[in-house]
Amino acid sequence: LRQSENRYRTVVESQSEFIVRWTPDKKRTFVNEAYCRYFGITPEQALSTGFMPLVYAEDRPAVEEKTARMLSGDTRFETDIHRVVRADGSIGWQEWTDHAVYDEYGQLVEFQSVGRDITERKQAEEALQKANEQLHTHLAEIEQLHTELREQAIRDPLTGLYNRRYMQDMFKQEFSRARRANHPVSVIMLDMDELKVFNDTYG
Repeated sequence: LRQSENRYRTVVESQSEFIVRWTPDKKRTFVNEAYCRYFGITPEQALSTGFMPLVYAEDRPAVEEKTARMLSGDTRFETDIHRVVRADGSIGWQEWTDHAVYDEYGQLVEFQSVGRDITERKQAEEALQKANEQLHTHLAEIEQLHTELREQAIRDPLTGLYNRRYMQDMFKQEFSRARRANHPVSVIMLDMDELKVFNDTYG
């Protein structure tokens, strides 16, 4: 039995992933070295307290809900991602897989959880999301500039009326449409008397 226990402990302690066992009231009964090293605490500190204070405050409700589902027997297996706070105050992301452990009578005894640090992955995802948002913003700005440039190209800046270029473009479109539909095209031209006087007066 002692040899088996030593073999088990050697295997668990050599893992780079975090391994922790905890009771239904969230008190830790076992932690491996990787767990303590990551959080910057000793095994004694870990085993004398619950793990919830290490969970980032905003993520605690989700962890509580997950634990409640396992306590109710709805599921014996859960996986979740949440933020944690280390001893130095830094915040990290972890992914945890939890298993409910039952005795020979089918009674829930404790939970065993295996976790891994995914902070770099989350930071990369957040950076990619931010880059995508910036790209969408730049594309919208470019589209707006294209619209403004087109308006400037086809409108008179003083009056806001369509200019000669717009007339030429519209003629091409209307002539093409008329040829396809075999319809005639009519053009009305107006001359404004004393336009120079109006222009000189109002600018």
